[in-house]
Amino acid sequence: MTLPTYDFAASAVKPRAGEHYVSETVNSKFLGQPRGVYLGYIPRVTAGSLTLTLAKDPVYGLSLARVKSSLENANVDVISESDVTLDFIGHNFTLNPTIYVKVRANSQLGQPTTAEVYTTTVAGATPTDQLICQITLSAGNLVVAANEPTNRSTPYAYSTAPLGYGFMADGAVEDLLAAVSVVSEVAAARVDLLGVNHPYGPIPPPYGLNDRVVADLLPGAIAGRLGLAYQVIRSQDYAIPSTTGTINVSSSFAKAGRTRPPLLTIPPGGSETAVGAVTDPTDTDRNTCFIILPPKNERPIDVDRSIIYGRLQALTQNISGTVTFNGTTAVTGVGTSFTAQIDPGDIILAADGEYYVVAAAPAITNTTLSLTTAAPAGVMVGTSVRRRFNLIIKRRNTSGVEIVSSIPGGSTVRFFFGAWFDQTKRVHDARLMMFEGGEEPPLLPSAVGLKGKALLVSSGALCGAIKIQKGGAQVGTSNKPAHSLNFFSSGASLGPAGVANIAATGPQGPVGLPGTTQGPLGPQGPIGTGFGNLTSVSPDIGGFGRFFANSLTFFRPSPAFWTPGGTITTFSVTANAPIKYLHGGMSFWGGPQDSGFTTLDKGDQFNITNVFVTNSNLTGNITLQGPDAGDGGADASYALFLNMAG
Repeated sequence: MTLPTYDFAASAVKPRAGEHYVSETVNSKFLGQPRGVYLGYIPRVTAGSLTLTLAKDPVYGLSLARVKSSLENANVDVISESDVTLDFIGHNFTLNPTIYVKVRANSQLGQPTTAEVYTTTVAGATPTDQLICQITLSAGNLVVAANEPTNRSTPYAYSTAPLGYGFMADGAVEDLLAAVSVVSEVAAARVDLLGVNHPYGPIPPPYGLNDRVVADLLPGAIAGRLGLAYQVIRSQDYAIPSTTGTINVSSSFAKAGRTRPPLLTIPPGGSETAVGAVTDPTDTDRNTCFIILPPKNERPIDVDRSIIYGRLQALTQNISGTVTFNGTTAVTGVGTSFTAQIDPGDIILAADGEYYVVAAAPAITNTTLSLTTAAPAGVMVGTSVRRRFNLIIKRRNTSGVEIVSSIPGGSTVRFFFGAWFDQTKRVHDARLMMFEGGEEPPLLPSAVGLKGKALLVSSGALCGAIKIQKGGAQVGTSNKPAHSLNFFSSGASLGPAGVANIAATGPQGPVGLPGTTQGPLGPQGPIGTGFGNLTSVSPDIGGFGRFFANSLTFFRPSPAFWTPGGTITTFSVTANAPIKYLHGGMSFWGGPQDSGFTTLDKGDQFNITNVFVTNSNLTGNITLQGPDAGDGGADASYALFLNMAG
């Protein structure tokens, strides 16, 4: 078996500081740094080749290892300013699958120092040699084991070592890393859930972990871990002198300016993880304000009856210069530009950490302004802040696109906005208050160019004709511009000013269970359709009243005018309602009228030919033929009757 070696030139082996000999005193009393591979000797192989290269350190340009001389008690630095090459051609890896590459040196007082990199099948390292790496053969290629402490003598001498390289015993780097981890863990444990560090201190009681645990158990910290709660807050009321689309509502967000609960300062930019109001530019989705107009508490609408709402905008400005609060409402500044940075109604940060509302009068100058409420005395040098909350008026057009809108002058505006608070703050939720009024104004009568209720102007009929438009454009063709609206309802009636009162009857429900006793009598119904009265055309001989009609007396003509078969006589009566029942006959038969009805012609023969109705069942008729034309004798008289019901 042949194992490669590499012998260093004498000039490459330098005991101590490079002398050609060593001091016996130094050798005995100072052995120098610990043994190991420090720099370079980086193992590299090429695919398909059996050559191992131990490269020098790319930063320092050399390789450095320290070993103990086998001849005397002296440490030797083995330095190579070039790469070391070992050729494993001819080695039997089947017999010896693992090869260990080591470095060793010999040094003796008065003798040249020698050193070599050699290979062996003996594992591990000794004081007189140090392990550089171990290699095996796989699929015809050299494989170098990873540079770990078991495969290379420490200290590490390669750039990927945990702490670079150093002069420590085996396992020292791992111990240091564990210590660093423990220190980092303890340091992190002293930071509470609100981000406050609690270092250990000499003042009793001691701080540190105990203080951090106490802080985490405070109500505020526990509430913060429970999460933030969403609440709806009612604003102040704002009088709008003239029509506007932007309203400065900053006073609703300062503790010193609020007159409605909660009496605290509400910052902008609130979310599930940040306390404050939902505002733009932080939140453009849920930033919607519900607006009502006191005293009627009606929601504002536009001409299309689209609801007008608000978006809350927050603008923050650092106030330049020195701002002095005097313990009153007066505020002065040095190097300030109040007129450019502050508007009446804005809120500014005072020395006590609270925000105060800027008054409209007296007028703001570059160095003076007034507050609506006195602020405690204090001086702020470049640290005061102005906040401006604007309510931007919005609506949606007929296409559903959000556009700017406005509130008419002379109105009073009250709005409701969303905000996030931690669980320690008892904040009143005003969501129910939004709907105390909060409805649309009633629909007024329409007029030309004004949308509203279409009143049906008509007399004696429940109908009307109106023009239907969609988005201002007429619906219908040019030759049929109007659309009729007709109402049919048995309960309909005309109200005042042409208003149609429609009483609609719903579908009939199921029949209920019969009662256990007879119910009370219902109200008497109206009189049904029938004859109101029949006026007789002759005296009511039969005495049947309004249902009986008697004819005048008919006389048979003299024999000279006899008609074959008899004279045809017709009697007709018209009623005031359709006739449902009709019958008739003769009501009288007698002699000539001048004989006092004492002489009868017993040979008279009469024949009722028909009893019928005409004129849409309103007229009753009876026809009679007779007396017989062949009969002679005196004249006869007779009368007819009709009896009917409807």
